[in-house]
Amino acid sequence: MPSLAIFRSHPAATVILVLLYSIAATLPHQPVQDWLWAAVFFIMAMTQARMTYYFGVSAALLSGYLMSQLPTRSFAALALGTFLILPNLTQAARDSDPLPGQISPDWREALTYLRDRTPDVPNYSVLAWWDAGYWISTFAHRIPVTNPTQNNAAAAANFLLATEEPAARDALTIARAQHVLLDHRLPFVGDENGFRGIFLNLFPYTDRYRVQDYVFDVRDESRRRIFFRAKYFETMLVRLFLAGGQLVRAENRGPFAVVEIKGQRLIKKRLFTSLLDAKAAALCDGCEVVSESPLSPCIDLEPVTLVESAFASSTAAVRRQGKSRAQVQIYKVR
Repeated sequence: MPSLAIFRSHPAATVILVLLYSIAATLPHQPVQDWLWAAVFFIMAMTQARMTYYFGVSAALLSGYLMSQLPTRSFAALALGTFLILPNLTQAARDSDPLPGQISPDWREALTYLRDRTPDVPNYSVLAWWDAGYWISTFAHRIPVTNPTQNNAAAAANFLLATEEPAARDALTIARAQHVLLDHRLPFVGDENGFRGIFLNLFPYTDRYRVQDYVFDVRDESRRRIFFRAKYFETMLVRLFLAGGQLVRAENRGPFAVVEIKGQRLIKKRLFTSLLDAKAAALCDGCEVVSESPLSPCIDLEPVTLVESAFASSTAAVRRQGKSRAQVQIYKVR
């Protein structure tokens, strides 16, 4: 992680200037390796935050030397408190919250629920995507299936992309997951004017599933268009996040698109209000019933029986058919 932002935002920028001055002040008196060590690790700390651990050694030594050169002990104590202690107290106050400031209130609600309302059972874990792993372990005090080291991320990807319950249950069993946590960043959301979500980022972590079986993009006369296949809506991720694991009948909830694809080009697209009519029209060679919206299934969604809803955060992420789906959702494994 680059640490330039740390130095720009942290009051210790003043301390860094003092240390640079101390390096210059000691050049005539200190061995070359002292200031060379400090200079090298200062440059490394500017590119990688973890290198500040090594820079801290030379920073402490040079700061001590600088304090010894001040005219009086009182002046030295005042300088030490002003330039070294106070800036770090400010940062310590900000760091007293175990969660970063940019985390959403919905995530705080979900992590609080995990910490206070779920059993702390050894050898069981919470299945969530890897980028939330440290939040789960630090604040919720629960074991995540995977974390930002991305170790075991395949287990999470295999569950989220599974379309059959036996495969999904196998993934949960292997991961020893007791709860599943989903958030609005995982599926696609938006409309044809722009989609967002990290759904495509799941596929590099699994060798069981192919992205083209779930979504595909083609070029028509004006632009590239994304279409969502039936398999996208059959994933555990979408069936849980979009429908809460409940049965959803797609009939008469169109429009449903029937597309004819040749290679990577869209030859024809027709819209139907009835799913039965769309399926009949898709019998032609190269035709397929798809959806143009990640929020409108082109297939009936069967209920998910292996988990049950346990928690939903306060803020709605999407609204469809008069119902809203929360930004962060937690499910308990049955």
